[in-house]
Amino acid sequence: MSIGYSKSAAATPAFALIAEGWNEQVQEGMTPDLRGDCPIAWTSQVIHAEREDGELVGVLCWVHDDVTNAYVVSLGYVEPTSRRRGIFRELFVALQKRATEQNISRLVFQVHADNGVAHDVLKRLGVPTASVVYEAILNP
Repeated sequence: MSIGYSKSAAATPAFALIAEGWNEQVQEGMTPDLRGDCPIAWTSQVIHAEREDGELVGVLCWVHDDVTNAYVVSLGYVEPTSRRRGIFRELFVALQKRATEQNISRLVFQVHADNGVAHDVLKRLGVPTASVVYEAILNP
């Protein structure tokens, strides 16, 4: 397994995997805004996991928030046949290392309330819950 980095989500070799991950979240109704608008911006950075055969199997996308000095993760995804093999953990550790090297003080994961898998994974990684957001949708 190797870990790669792309400064731009638009120019990453993992772009198709990002689309697959986002589509899965939309299909399961777990998008942050309960819509299909993808939160991956042109400023999003990407860490991706690649198997020995060259297939990309996992991705983490984030933006750097200068105000809070945080990496704000908007998408974490491991393709279904590669799950439960420690790939997300490797991506997480790589992001932690990168953040430490860049003097970033926090990693923030935005997770939908119904995304039990993400909640469980982050808990196993030792990431505590920092806040709960309530959202009233006024114009669906």
